[in-house]
Amino acid sequence: DHADHADHADHADHADHADHADHADHHGHSHDGIDPHLWLGPKQSLQAAKVITAKLIDLDPLHKQQYEANLSRFTSEVNNTIQALEQELQPLSSRGYFVFHDGYGYFEDQFGLNKLGHFTVEPDRRPGAKTLVSIRHSLKEAQAKCVFSEPQFSPAVVNSVINGTEVSVGTLDPMATEIAEEQGGYVQFLRHLGQSFTKCLK
Repeated sequence: DHADHADHADHADHADHADHADHADHHGHSHDGIDPHLWLGPKQSLQAAKVITAKLIDLDPLHKQQYEANLSRFTSEVNNTIQALEQELQPLSSRGYFVFHDGYGYFEDQFGLNKLGHFTVEPDRRPGAKTLVSIRHSLKEAQAKCVFSEPQFSPAVVNSVINGTEVSVGTLDPMATEIAEEQGGYVQFLRHLGQSFTKCLK
């Protein structure tokens, strides 16, 4: 059932993107102009699945029908999920937020989300006083509704960032650590990501 999912497990390097300079940063990291977080974009994942399927058929033509059936099912499931998430997230498109990891561009573009910027802080070290002043100023000035952390960030770091503001905190899990590697896992991942945005931005 190889074509039944877009592989989002082989991206361990991206967990380190926040481990840069200790400051507030409003500019995305471009990775030489290419966003490598393809699995965070449903349309991009569908394109990847087509390429993977074609290669599998080339290597294993005897199972062509199975690969094509898997791709068809995967495509249908992802497209249905896109439609559901569009309805869920569209009412929240005006509500701005910041992220600790500038890696959600494909997902944000797909669903018209209002990212105001991102903060570059280390997952296990509280930002310095000047950085915190800058971050909190940005949150208030932009009237941000939410700040999204990730599982690797300690509560102390997250709390230090929002302390003294009325901003909500959400958690995004781009590595899908709580999603089982099974048929339908990618769709579950997309839904879980959408729910995380919805919960914090409502």
